[in-house]
Amino acid sequence: MKKLLSTIIALSLSTILFAESWAPQGENIKTKWAAEVSPTNARPEYPRPQMVRPDWVNLNGLWDYAISSADALEMPDADGKILVPFCIESSLSGVCKRVSKDEALWYKTTITAPSKWAGKRVLLHFDAVDWKAELWLNGTFIGSHTGGFTGFSFDITDVLSEGTAELVLKVWDPTDDTSYCVPRGKQVSNPSGIWYTPVTGIWQTVWMEAVSESFVKDYNVVTSIDGSLSVSVDVEGSADEVKVEVLRPKRGYNPEKPAWGIFKRAKTKVAVGETANLKVRRPRLWSPDSPWLYGLRIKLYKGGRLVDKVDAYTAFRSIEVKLDEAEVKRMALNGEILFQFGPLDQGWWPDGLYTAPTAEAMAWDIEQTKALGFNMIRKHIKVEPSRWYYDCDRLGVLVWQDMPSIAAYVKRSDWGQGEDYYGSGQDYPATEEQKDNFYKEWREVMAMTKKFQSIVVWVPFNEAWGQFDTQSVVDFTLAQDPTRLINAASGGNWIEGAGDILDSHYYPHPKMRIIDKDMINVLGEYGGIGRPIEGHTWEIGRKWGYIQYDSEEKVTDCYVTYIEDLIVIKQRDLCCAAIYTQTTDVEGEVNGFYTYDREVLKMDMKRVREANLKVINAPNVSELPLVPPYAFHYKDPSAGVRGHLKLFNLHRGDLTMQVTDFGARVISLFAPDRNGKLDDIIVGYGDAERFVHNTGERFLGATVGRVANRIGGGKFTLDGKTYKLPQNNNGQTLHGGLLGLDMVVWKVLERTPCSVKFGYTARDGQDGFPGNLSIELTYTLTENNELEISYSATTDKATPVNLSNHAFYNLKGSAGGTILDHVLTIPADGITAVDEVLIPTGEIMPVEGTPFDFREPHVIGERIGENHPQLSLGGGYDHNWVLNVPSDGALHKACELYEDTTGRVLEVFTDQPGLQFYCGNFFDGSYCGKIEGLPIGYREALALETQKFPDGVNKPQFPDTILRPGETYTQTSVYKFSTR
Repeated sequence: MKKLLSTIIALSLSTILFAESWAPQGENIKTKWAAEVSPTNARPEYPRPQMVRPDWVNLNGLWDYAISSADALEMPDADGKILVPFCIESSLSGVCKRVSKDEALWYKTTITAPSKWAGKRVLLHFDAVDWKAELWLNGTFIGSHTGGFTGFSFDITDVLSEGTAELVLKVWDPTDDTSYCVPRGKQVSNPSGIWYTPVTGIWQTVWMEAVSESFVKDYNVVTSIDGSLSVSVDVEGSADEVKVEVLRPKRGYNPEKPAWGIFKRAKTKVAVGETANLKVRRPRLWSPDSPWLYGLRIKLYKGGRLVDKVDAYTAFRSIEVKLDEAEVKRMALNGEILFQFGPLDQGWWPDGLYTAPTAEAMAWDIEQTKALGFNMIRKHIKVEPSRWYYDCDRLGVLVWQDMPSIAAYVKRSDWGQGEDYYGSGQDYPATEEQKDNFYKEWREVMAMTKKFQSIVVWVPFNEAWGQFDTQSVVDFTLAQDPTRLINAASGGNWIEGAGDILDSHYYPHPKMRIIDKDMINVLGEYGGIGRPIEGHTWEIGRKWGYIQYDSEEKVTDCYVTYIEDLIVIKQRDLCCAAIYTQTTDVEGEVNGFYTYDREVLKMDMKRVREANLKVINAPNVSELPLVPPYAFHYKDPSAGVRGHLKLFNLHRGDLTMQVTDFGARVISLFAPDRNGKLDDIIVGYGDAERFVHNTGERFLGATVGRVANRIGGGKFTLDGKTYKLPQNNNGQTLHGGLLGLDMVVWKVLERTPCSVKFGYTARDGQDGFPGNLSIELTYTLTENNELEISYSATTDKATPVNLSNHAFYNLKGSAGGTILDHVLTIPADGITAVDEVLIPTGEIMPVEGTPFDFREPHVIGERIGENHPQLSLGGGYDHNWVLNVPSDGALHKACELYEDTTGRVLEVFTDQPGLQFYCGNFFDGSYCGKIEGLPIGYREALALETQKFPDGVNKPQFPDTILRPGETYTQTSVYKFSTR
């Protein structure tokens, strides 16, 4: 008795000594849960909630470790203690060291089976060891396992016959060595940017359990929303019969504390090897809003005697493809279409790397995802411990499960980025051995996780990282689990017909790169809005984000703007799901909702939640026939458009507007009629290709300049030097020449849900003009149902500047029709008279007594046919009105346009002296606008261009158009919409 007491005291003192010698290592930030970790409570929770037995022992704690050469045959003397289950590179391991591919990591500890396990088999479980593990007990080699993301077990009963054994584990991990290409996700030897610290060795719980000679090794369950379920049980040893019982459901069901009630009709017995088929009447279905879980009890009998029992759980839910009202393929949960929206979740921790410091910490991430209004998580190229998936089942979160990638791309062209069509990428040159590694681990990942009903999508490849034989991998995935959807290549090398889902990635704003009506189209990654928070970053100097802001308000504003974009692509670009990057910062990335230490939420939670729920609940089909943004995902390097164009959506009050970066032009503007019906009053094209290739009217909706309107003879003299320009209109220069500002791609400088600022620099000599002219242009929808267009420009050489917008309007709406019945008012006493090539003569012609007098309201077609020389020269109205406004830089009314059948009113205010009114004299019906089969006919659109006077650079009596270095050109025009 004294000897036993002495032994207990010695062991207790040893434990205290070890605990005192352990401490987290490194200077990097940690989570608040790190303080709860100690050698006596390192991840102490039951590790396998999907299959519970009562007799188990947690082996986590302090073990000996050593690092040797990779070819060492025996463990050298210990280098110290390591806290299992935290990888050696982590702070919580107490070591924080790197292990190269030329080295091996060794572990050693002593394990003891409880005396009450006598007569039972003992299983030793390693839930995850990265990458190759070799096990010895008492010097006897037990076995090995490869793969860093799945668990493995050994029956160690015979070795533990004496009750105690010395455990030695050798681990070798090549990480990102391309000679091996093992599945490793985002681990790299030299972390930077979006690539993270390597993880070597044990990183999930090590434990033992006692079982009978015959026991339930594993099971799988397939359920249906009609209440039927099929349970297949894998049995080790000899047995006769399996009994399966369904227990009463509960939200937050805990299989460690199973329900007592059993459904009388939901139980059955079958012979070992047969599938048990059961039925629950009127099942409560699992969903993110209502995560009902049912208890499941599996009993094993031999000779009529119960030899094993496990408590488990399952859920009733379905995931399928369903057509919406527009015949678009969508994902349906339990038969109802649901837009799946969630964050890209890397699953990394500053203190534990792959391993969360506590189970509570791991669940916290999921809880915050729910609190932010999401219904889904994409688990990104990592596989989590079983409890994480249980938490998703329990809390109600859909999961897209990635396979950890075996390699990364070398060039963007390898995975088709920039080309964006089927087959534009290429396979990774994986060897047969590397492919075997992939298939082995992918099979194990699916086998381990497919009983978790929260998982609804399998993702074998990400961005072509190690992608190979895509269709074969899809077929393999389907064979392992035909009950879920397959996203073959998330953002990667797209292969036509492979899987169920076609997945685009685009940063930062949401945009579809590729669409196929025969597939489920999703946006698998977007966002990445960065905000570094001082004191909460991983390493100084490593702060990655696709776009960055410095305040909560700015980051949230950007996020909400992107949500508005996302709603449009959901409704117009067939998008069925989206993933925002990302849940938390990770190492050098600062683009999480939360900082890496989970201490700071970097956005306004209320606004984010409201926005997320808005996109999830938005109708699948838009009430407005907006131009699909994908119609502007176009490029043609031969036409100077080297990167894909973009279409942006603005909304405020009653107005919705679309603008593109090509020519900074207006594409559509929806305004209400007197009955509140919204319609598009902008005449133009509904796709980028026709704008780029100048099909028909070139200037539809465009920003024009650097000198809007005409320059006589295509030349001017400035400061004694004559400049010759391209003559692109009857020997004259029109709207800036061959490129102007309309045939170029502008840069997006700022965005909000109701505004966009573009920038462009017209280079010195472009279209013959002098000076590098830097222009900023902002479109803003105001709270008063106005479109405000503001311009500013600076130059490094004297140059003429006269900017304007060339949108074409028809207040009747998208169905078109003549504009001759519109009523126009222009407060102007004169026009600049023109010659036969529409160049001003220099004369200001009074409008009194002429068809050009719109000082009082007139129907446009009322006098257009009169025999007036200026009407003959212009083919109708195509003239500059000299506005009756003071030159005070303030806004003054330039015109009013009214259409009687809709009641729409357009008022134009400007700080400019002139207004060009053009009534569409050259439209001839030879090309269509946005509606296929509906041509833009003669005089079915009009332009109202605020400006300085045409050819002002050659007319000294006209308002000055010269901008000189040190000066800033400004202009503002407002288009106000109302009804009467």
